[in-house]
Amino acid sequence: MTLAPVVAMVLALAATAAPTTPPPEPPPQAAPPDPPGMELLRAKEQATKPARKASPPRPCPFLAADAKPIFEVKGTNQRVPQAMYPLGFSKQGRFAWLETTRGMEAEGHTWFLHVVNLDNDRSLVSREFDVSKGGVPAMCDAEAPTITRLLERQGIAFGTAPALAPADDAKAPPTVEVVAGRPIEEKSRTPYRVLLRGPEGSKQVGVLWRVEVSSGKDPRAKPVIVGLLRSPFEPRVAVVAMQKVVGIEAVEFMDVTVLGGRLDRGWRKESP
Repeated sequence: MTLAPVVAMVLALAATAAPTTPPPEPPPQAAPPDPPGMELLRAKEQATKPARKASPPRPCPFLAADAKPIFEVKGTNQRVPQAMYPLGFSKQGRFAWLETTRGMEAEGHTWFLHVVNLDNDRSLVSREFDVSKGGVPAMCDAEAPTITRLLERQGIAFGTAPALAPADDAKAPPTVEVVAGRPIEEKSRTPYRVLLRGPEGSKQVGVLWRVEVSSGKDPRAKPVIVGLLRSPFEPRVAVVAMQKVVGIEAVEFMDVTVLGGRLDRGWRKESP
């Protein structure tokens, strides 16, 4: 066999085994330009799309979003805005409420949770919560889990807020009144006894003090009774009183006191 046919055969086999180089891809074609007015049309379509709805505020198991306070003070240049919301009682004689206020120059709102023992009127819980926006929904959205946990620890039943009864309705005793005592001149203070009155007689549930400017302390006005709330668990009421206090730079605010009174004992037949 001659060499030429062998070389030709090797070259033919090498040519068939070599990889074939793919042809180059054509360059991508540019997108055709938008017709006149298309950019404006897209902007209109974007504007007409419904906006995404914000998530609803966190619900409060202890206070309805449309709950009304039992008293509310509108703020002025020298008066701090305030409101009070009762929350409920416990089977162990405790009572809880919320207060809200806003500083004269502050942007946010402050809420205070209070729980008292109505047997001795001592505070069991006093917590402060700062919320960026006003209103019950904003407070619930920010602090509902914490406040709920604190109320549950105290055994507060907060399904339905207790209703405020007037302090002077003789048809639905007891009534509540404040009676001034003898002033203590050297201290510029006057005691006011808070009394329950009913068919069984009368009983004292606490003493609040009127304080004069000359005392050197923040002056306090005569106490005013807002009303009373009845426990659903036992014969007991929570008496809500408030006093105007003049603080720094003559700014006024209302100081709230809650006093407990049992209805099944402790009455005196004679007027105290």
